[in-house]
Amino acid sequence: MKYFIWTEAVGCGEILPPMLKSYLAHHNLQINVIGNYKDLEFINGINSIQVNRISVESFGLKFSRKLKESYKYGHTGTALLWYQIIKSRSEKLLIHLDADTIFLDNCVDLILNKIGLDRKSTRLNSSHLVISYAVFCL
Repeated sequence: MKYFIWTEAVGCGEILPPMLKSYLAHHNLQINVIGNYKDLEFINGINSIQVNRISVESFGLKFSRKLKESYKYGHTGTALLWYQIIKSRSEKLLIHLDADTIFLDNCVDLILNKIGLDRKSTRLNSSHLVISYAVFCL
């Protein structure tokens, strides 16, 4: 099953290092980190092929300006970014991990295994299945 695991920190890149360090300590899967150029600078010291940096500027100047304006209104910016990600991805399974999550164990493999079983048994036919995981993995 193809999947896309991502987190975003637009305007709050300072929360990324603890999240990514704990993620990398417990997971072997790639994570896509979305933020503006300034946010992504906070993770320059994290050198891992598992971390794929995606700048919001890569979605185009018009979108990045609209996103910057939307974030002034809180979750409006988050919703716009999610819409862009979901619209642009071809994977069937999208897993969002909050950037302020601290991982204490490998929970993503558990999610993938469970979804794999559930997809066979319930025959989900939607174009995307999105999971947002925002709790501590104990």
